[in-house]
Amino acid sequence: MPPVVAAIALYFSVSAAMATFILVSGVIMVASIGYAAYAMASMPDMPGYSSEVRGRTQVVRSAVTPHRVIYGQCMVSGPLVAAFSAGDTNKFLYLVIVLAAHEVLEIGDVYLGSNLSTDDTYRDKSSTTGSYTVGSDQTITIESAFYGSPTVIIPGAPSSGEVDPGTPAVPITDFTISGRRLTFADSGLVGTSVNVTYLKTYVQITKYLGTLDQAADPDLIADAQDKTGNAAWTTAHTLTGRAYLIVRLEFNTDAYPQGIPNIKAVVKGVKDIYDPRSETTGYTDNWALCMRDYLVKSYGLRCTVDDINDDYFIAAANVSDETLQVLTGTGTGYVTDGLAYDVGRKLIGLESGSGTILGGDVITFDGDINEYRVVTGLSNGVIMLDGDGLQQAIAADAHLAVTVAPVNYERRYTCNGAFTLDAKPIDIIKKMLTGGAGRLVWSQGRYELYPAVYNTPEDRPLTESDLRDSISVVPAPSRRDRINTVRGTFVDPSQYWQQTDFPVIQNADALAADGEELTTSIELPYTISCATAQRIAKIHLERSLLGMVVTFPGKLTCFGYKPGNVVKLNIAQLGWVDKTFRVTDWKMADNGGVDLLLKEDSP
Repeated sequence: MPPVVAAIALYFSVSAAMATFILVSGVIMVASIGYAAYAMASMPDMPGYSSEVRGRTQVVRSAVTPHRVIYGQCMVSGPLVAAFSAGDTNKFLYLVIVLAAHEVLEIGDVYLGSNLSTDDTYRDKSSTTGSYTVGSDQTITIESAFYGSPTVIIPGAPSSGEVDPGTPAVPITDFTISGRRLTFADSGLVGTSVNVTYLKTYVQITKYLGTLDQAADPDLIADAQDKTGNAAWTTAHTLTGRAYLIVRLEFNTDAYPQGIPNIKAVVKGVKDIYDPRSETTGYTDNWALCMRDYLVKSYGLRCTVDDINDDYFIAAANVSDETLQVLTGTGTGYVTDGLAYDVGRKLIGLESGSGTILGGDVITFDGDINEYRVVTGLSNGVIMLDGDGLQQAIAADAHLAVTVAPVNYERRYTCNGAFTLDAKPIDIIKKMLTGGAGRLVWSQGRYELYPAVYNTPEDRPLTESDLRDSISVVPAPSRRDRINTVRGTFVDPSQYWQQTDFPVIQNADALAADGEELTTSIELPYTISCATAQRIAKIHLERSLLGMVVTFPGKLTCFGYKPGNVVKLNIAQLGWVDKTFRVTDWKMADNGGVDLLLKEDSP
């Protein structure tokens, strides 16, 4: 880690003025930055951000690809590490796709192109019956993937005439399901022939979370062969520590009219994030805790606990967890469309009614005690539910009333995104910092984190008695640097996790004074809430409008201040009494004393 040099504070911020990391003999060295970092005159220079967001959801066909790390929740695809055909006339295709280079909490919805893998497009509603013999491990494996619960019977003997009715069929219900495997509880069924009737689906998804003890996939062991017919997947192919999907597609021109679809999944990522508040480890998308985790992990900066000032990270984590009220939809009078929906269904059709149902809204269905969060708002008469979907089935022709909760809340700052390890650490940090419009400070040998929130000024104001030379004041940024309008993008779950514009943020007074729209654009790759994106854009705008910058050539009495501190300035000649500024830069002067760069601040 960087050595402690006097009280020099090296300051990271969400700005194009960000310093550059240089890795020398395993030591991260950082150059100091200036006023523009705090002023946020521009958001981070993020070359390739747009293509990165698009690229993270594309299957990669390459022999060499960088590892991916996921914080919070986002949609990703990954490298296709293997592909095999199987079955008569090669009607089955196996695709093995790695999503993350670490264990993840959950692999949720899987998409084939823009369709959920559970979409009716991939389902055959006519029942299929096959005959199977129970193996020595008390299992059978159905040829095609299925959905719902299959019916299993031991077929009866045929009737030999009107007098002899034959042996009746015996239903079997005591079995468990894993993929296409049915395992029977009764060991006496080994060697017995059974008939299985099921509803077929043309896609089978198998998920592996990347545990250190995960076993090789039995379907691939049984079915995968190389060109010479030898087994191509063995018990050694565990992909230990890699979260991945196995997608088994059954050939059907109606299901896949455009050929092999692009495959992607919604993943909840790193699950061993330490929380110094509770001294526990687990999954979280808390912005401050994700920032801390990156600093200490082997794929991050490899900081030790002595390199982290946890007082600041605890305070930032508490700020991130604060809940704020957000806008809800105005939908009223909507009812379900009369179709039957099974437990677990996510796409629900609605009819009648008026107004909007937004992504993030909490809704209830008449007669269902469960609350559901909408991940994709009402569009073309359909909403998508988050999580596990319906907890109670909806019967055909039920037309259940839908109620939108009048109040909804979200946490202040979250971190939901992914990066690959070919990116520079400084670029990763800059992008992650945007999730809390925050600053990372290296001060007195430890890192400190500052979210975008009002900080109480230091107890002792700065006065003329702290000056060793003349103060310098820049009252406002030049017109070239002024802004009154902020546009930008965030990652929207309701738009299939793609980069999406948030509503424009403007300051009406500044717009009127300037006489024209002066615009800047920001990109928020770790923000998945439109409301949060607008709050961050407003922070960016208001900070920019507080344009006064003061160069304060101080005596050694200023030695204890550091970037991030909020101070009050009392300068009688300027008429300033407890005027609030934030320290954005600190350096020792050649002739003794400390030079502070101060940027106007407000509650």
